[in-house]
Amino acid sequence: MIVFLVLAVYLIIILCAVSEKKKMIKSFWSALGFVVILALRSPFCGLDVTGTSTMIMANSYGGVFLNMPNYSFSEIIHAPKFVGGHMEVGWLFLTKFISLFTNNLQVYLAIISILQLIPVFYVIGKYSSNVVLSYFIFACLGFYVHYFSGIRQMLAVSLILLAFDQIFQKRYFWFALIVLIASSIHSSALIFFIIWPLSRLHLSLISTIICIIGMIIIMPLYHSIVSTALELLFESRYETHLESEGGAITMFIVYSIFLLSSFVIRGDSPEMKFYRAIVLAGVGGQSLGVMGDSVVTRIGFYFNVFFVLLLPEIVRFIKDKNLRGIMTITAIILLCIFFILTTNSENSSGVIPYSFFWERPVSY
Repeated sequence: MIVFLVLAVYLIIILCAVSEKKKMIKSFWSALGFVVILALRSPFCGLDVTGTSTMIMANSYGGVFLNMPNYSFSEIIHAPKFVGGHMEVGWLFLTKFISLFTNNLQVYLAIISILQLIPVFYVIGKYSSNVVLSYFIFACLGFYVHYFSGIRQMLAVSLILLAFDQIFQKRYFWFALIVLIASSIHSSALIFFIIWPLSRLHLSLISTIICIIGMIIIMPLYHSIVSTALELLFESRYETHLESEGGAITMFIVYSIFLLSSFVIRGDSPEMKFYRAIVLAGVGGQSLGVMGDSVVTRIGFYFNVFFVLLLPEIVRFIKDKNLRGIMTITAIILLCIFFILTTNSENSSGVIPYSFFWERPVSY
């Protein structure tokens, strides 16, 4: 936890030291702190990387990377399940490409960390109304923690941020291409195609409330609906997760409140309208938590990550400059408290307590 507190202090320094007018520079230095922590962590800091807390399993991300020299690109194309189990071809191709230059697992994780956070840096720098607040949201609402363990899906989530950049500019071909590339990393990214029609909707406070109430009403039907969808999309490999327990309902309530608050502040923008449509889809994904599973609700990551842009946009429309500053500081404090209270060793996939690679080295 100390490492994340240091990161918070680092972000506060950037908030005070770098002008908000220099958004890309501010975003770069903010993202750099996240990259360093992500790249220097032990492979055991995030269970999906190694499979266990003590050794590297063959079917884990680390195990597949270390075994990749034994396979050719041709074998990946013709027998991806033999090479990487449930991992998609695009991810296996990326892993194979990196393995051509290094067989060091730590270097591999560092490269993946950079690839994961470049889109985050770019999109926040380009679109956020308050760069540092965006990074606090990114860290404290749980997105960053998932980058340590679910490295494949979170790379897909990062690519989805780039897809948003394209569809917002009405570059539909590049939007579709990036979503397809993201789906070759993690097939669940295909769900983001739903934003194409949703982005054309003009949501109001009343229509949003009706949608949220509708989600609550149909919650009892979610299990049968989602189990069928998982069967069609993912060949049942996530269906067993429908029976576990989780706390996604709490986040459903939090996200719903944030979304509704975007209508309370007087002000609007093309970006705000877009964020609302995306986040509404994310609230729907989060509502899947009625089945009690964090894996299934990860579908919502592709949409909920846009809270890093929505909340600063809400703050931007507060006319009084002093009140805007107070709201920013208050939001940062509340986000940090939320992170401390909700992130622990039991729900962080081995990320908490954090450890550097030299503290928990891997034996090959």
